[in-house]
Amino acid sequence: MYTKLRLHQHPLASRAEQTEEALKQGLIPLFEHHFEKILHELYHVQAETGPGLAIRYGVHTLCILHEMGCRLEDFLTLLVQALGEADGCCCLAIAFIKLQETHPGLQERTLKAIEACLSAKDGRFAKADMKQTLGIIKTGLDASDRVQRKRNLYREPVQMELF
Repeated sequence: MYTKLRLHQHPLASRAEQTEEALKQGLIPLFEHHFEKILHELYHVQAETGPGLAIRYGVHTLCILHEMGCRLEDFLTLLVQALGEADGCCCLAIAFIKLQETHPGLQERTLKAIEACLSAKDGRFAKADMKQTLGIIKTGLDASDRVQRKRNLYREPVQMELF
């Protein structure tokens, strides 16, 4: 009865934990190898949910990489190999958008990742509706960037001393 009630952990979940542990131990080549395989397997699990799961796992891992001090763009090739150009760039863009909340200095890199996704052909996740959403986010980021630049250029008037 115990074995029937016990929840079995999915093999990808245990591999994902091992991959994260390899990352924490600094074993980057081992991490990259397993990360790409897991992304690829998740991406192709099911036609409807697979790409979303892969993007979700990719964003989670990219956020961990950022907190460890890694440059996320260095992993774009790996993302593209596992997910394709549009979905790999989309994963990177979403990770930057998520990190933007606590690290506003990533805005320029976020815009570049969004532009790369928008310029790629549609993927299984980054379809027209997702690209439209990213376009709206890009427009909002561009507008806030212009406002911030105007604030930086504006100076308070100074009362000049005549004598």
